[in-house]
Amino acid sequence: RLSFMRFLGLSLEDSVPDSTTICRFRNALVSGGLNDQLLFEVNRQLEAAGVIIKSRGYC
Repeated sequence: RLSFMRFLGLSLEDSVPDSTTICRFRNALVSGGLNDQLLFEVNRQLEAAGVIIKSRGYC
């Protein structure tokens, strides 16, 4: 999608992974039991950068 490419600063000439590549990567993470570890690390870094605010509720 062009909106995603614009957000990421990519042009139409840039090479980007297709859905098959992303799907295979996701499946490799799951089969290796690494998906939870990856999500934990991403969340840890976002929280350390002040991007995630922990709360106990939705309001």
